[in-house]
Amino acid sequence: MINRIWISLILVGMTYFLISGNASELTNLIISFPVNVFNTMLPIVMTIIFWSGFIKVAADAGLIDKFSSKIRWLMVKLFPEIPKDNKAHQYISANFLANILGLGSVATPLGLKAIEEMQRLNKSDVASNSMITFLLINTSGLTLIPTTILALRGNYNPLVNAELIIYIFIATLITTLSAIILNLVVQKL
Repeated sequence: MINRIWISLILVGMTYFLISGNASELTNLIISFPVNVFNTMLPIVMTIIFWSGFIKVAADAGLIDKFSSKIRWLMVKLFPEIPKDNKAHQYISANFLANILGLGSVATPLGLKAIEEMQRLNKSDVASNSMITFLLINTSGLTLIPTTILALRGNYNPLVNAELIIYIFIATLITTLSAIILNLVVQKL
């Protein structure tokens, strides 16, 4: 169904270009599109590769474990159902770190591993409070360094990037705190 919608949108657009007498613009657009996509995606892909490597090196060097131990007090408060020595805490910490660095594509597999570990502790098919809390915090996406956005914006206007970081941090801090507070209120009810 979606394929048909996309194909019909493309055909309507191409028909409009041809009827309006802009066939040369359509040809130029078709020729330049792959180059524009490549120029837009290259900085994003390179940034993701760099930070993915950084996370891997940090994990191999034990920095993720140190980060996890530094925020253990927070983990115990947010996820009381998870035992202190469970591997889920490491995955959650690594997921939080990836989100803080603005790497959603790196955070996703870590989040799936964290949910998998939490499901092993869960005796039910219904999501536990810890799983719901994790999903809410993960979805709210606290970001200190929005690397993907910075990579994209760097192509077009690098001067705006420094100003953008503080606004993104404040917005994601508000959404994360709101998610935690609302989750606690709902759990109490």
